[in-house]
Amino acid sequence: MPNLTFEKKLVKDAPDVNPVIGHSLVVFERRGEGRKFVAVVDAEKEFQEKRPGWLTRWLSDQPDYDAYAVNMDQSLDLEFTRRVGLKSQVKAIDVTFKVKYCVANAKDIVTRLLTDTDQDPLTRLQKAIGDGISSAISDANWDMIRGKGFDTVAGGAIGSAREEINTFAEYLGLAVKSLSLSRRLLEKDIEIELLEEEAKRERERRDLDHQGAIHKVILSNEVKKTVKVGERELKTMDLETDIALLAQQDEVHSARIRMQVRQKGADAIGKALDGVASGIDSATALGDAIKQVQSIMSIPAGPQALPGKPVLELTAHRSDGAGRLVDLLNKALNIISEIDCEKDERKALLSSLLHLIAELVAGDAGDEQEVELYGDRFKDAVAALALPLEQYNSLVVFLNYGAVKELLK
Repeated sequence: MPNLTFEKKLVKDAPDVNPVIGHSLVVFERRGEGRKFVAVVDAEKEFQEKRPGWLTRWLSDQPDYDAYAVNMDQSLDLEFTRRVGLKSQVKAIDVTFKVKYCVANAKDIVTRLLTDTDQDPLTRLQKAIGDGISSAISDANWDMIRGKGFDTVAGGAIGSAREEINTFAEYLGLAVKSLSLSRRLLEKDIEIELLEEEAKRERERRDLDHQGAIHKVILSNEVKKTVKVGERELKTMDLETDIALLAQQDEVHSARIRMQVRQKGADAIGKALDGVASGIDSATALGDAIKQVQSIMSIPAGPQALPGKPVLELTAHRSDGAGRLVDLLNKALNIISEIDCEKDERKALLSSLLHLIAELVAGDAGDEQEVELYGDRFKDAVAALALPLEQYNSLVVFLNYGAVKELLK
């Protein structure tokens, strides 16, 4: 049977009663089959044999001694692990015990070592600590053991068993100075809990997905009942995400080419200005000159016309800012061609309007002062004519060139 006291070198043989550094000597005299205690020799001191009288020495043999060196270090360590079962559930944990101890009485520990044949003193102390504390831990709740409450459980277990442990340690010639516990949960100890937690989370996920699907169907049905486009009821919302994505992609693409487009549009309108300088004032001729603006701006073609006048082919429902601008410009050219005025007045209208549009389309290429200059000229040219309300309303959008700038953003 293992002897922990000897294994930890708490006690060891001292041949010839020689002193051992850091150890007290416990000396016995051998008498037949037994022993008689002689003395405890403190550390670093030598054994002083008591000499009998001459008659005793003549009549008897010289005495024989057995000596044991006892480690007197005041901070010895003992650590061991025990599997502790819980009474309330079919579960167990590994509990590690860390003990600080020392020898309180060298004679007592050697006496117990020699007389208690079943177990040595240190093994008996380890068993007493393990039994006393494990019993208290086994009564604890599993949730406390596996969670942050273990320190509380350990403190209560140590407190309930400490007095009994101290008393037994003193009997063995030992003293327990401190005691601490830690626990280790093996995978097999918490495997069931992990599976249960995962199953619970999976059920919760399925419930949330189910509830979300129900709410989505309800919301979709409500939307389908209430939302209408024109005279038709909106039957589905499934395409909205795709439409939004396409709109984002279109916006990104438009942003990359916008600066190139504006400058080309300004060049196209410049050609129309050359026509004005050459005396061209018909809507047809000027419309042909600025058709490049429509193709550059990528406006889908579709028939639109004012009565009796040829116009650019434009989409009626185009929401794009550049398309709307060309649409308004085309209409303005037709109106200006109809105004009853002198040739120079018509030329002033056309020149100031086309210059204004060119500066606005050019964007960063245009000077803000130039925009204001041609905007004011166009206002003056319009103000100089007594226009009917219908014609004035067709030109009024260009009087507020700030609104025209918004179309090009």
